[in-house]
Amino acid sequence: MGMLKKIWKDPVWSKVISVGVLTLLGWLGDKLSDGWVLSALKTVWRWIKLVMVYEVAIYWVIILIIVLIIVSFIMTNKSKPKPLFKYENYKKDKIGDYKYLWDYKFDSHEFKLKVNNIYLLCPECATQMTDKQDLTYVCPRCRNIVDALDTINKNDLLAIINDNIRKKYETK
Repeated sequence: MGMLKKIWKDPVWSKVISVGVLTLLGWLGDKLSDGWVLSALKTVWRWIKLVMVYEVAIYWVIILIIVLIIVSFIMTNKSKPKPLFKYENYKKDKIGDYKYLWDYKFDSHEFKLKVNNIYLLCPECATQMTDKQDLTYVCPRCRNIVDALDTINKNDLLAIINDNIRKKYETK
């Protein structure tokens, strides 16, 4: 589809296409006035009617085709279901100097999503970092090391994320 838009926006090609379409329509108009195309369409319609036992069946087939086209159009243009919680797609943010990633866990008692599993993303390659016992984070992909003292602790991160959710999505 992008190629057609590109061709149509080109002034030379748009003129060539316009002239071609107008020429084709003029030729078709001449043929219609001669009766050749019209008689061919009538012949095809007679053949279709001969194949059908009753003429009413033709209308049912036409109605069925129209209904199938409408149903297929509706099915292909069906919108994605809206999320139950406005903020459920908010799963990544830059907080302080680093980017963090998290997921949610549904709390059935409070009927809300709660932030779960907060991960630090590598500043070099955005891979989820693993924390080591010596208070450092290590990237498994590029081996970048981040000192845990440079980052925000998990409780403060949780508070900031929940505050962002409250402010951005007006939740309580």
